[in-house]
Amino acid sequence: LMYHGMAGYVEAATRFHGYKRRIEELVERIPELYCPVQADVSIVPIASDTLDIYAVASLLEKRGWSSFTSRDPPLMQICIGEVHARVLDDLLRDLEDSVQELRDNPGTHIEGGAAVYGAAKLLPDEVLSEVMKNYVEVTLKVKPKEKAS
Repeated sequence: LMYHGMAGYVEAATRFHGYKRRIEELVERIPELYCPVQADVSIVPIASDTLDIYAVASLLEKRGWSSFTSRDPPLMQICIGEVHARVLDDLLRDLEDSVQELRDNPGTHIEGGAAVYGAAKLLPDEVLSEVMKNYVEVTLKVKPKEKAS
């Protein structure tokens, strides 16, 4: 807000809302997917009662996309940013292709970041708490700066 001012903020929020609506409209056209809530601006939560949502997220990750997943409820979320102005059509096509691939191969193995929450749904809460703490510590660990030779 300080850098772009109110007009710049409103312009960006309007663009982001348009990107969000395009994603939601695609999700509405895919019978197996739905948005469980209407997010305000820049996050689109996506769920499924018939497909493994972690497998959808995994297939998107294989196509180069990052999404966030959650355990309870099982969701994947697409976080919208300025980059979506250039890549939104590709993302939408890849989401459709990922769902189709999962329809064709329902036993698709979950990999990558989505596998963490896919496995987490099987763990008791007390075990999950320790596993997730360690996972976050490992994935967010800052690599030490190398000494100059």
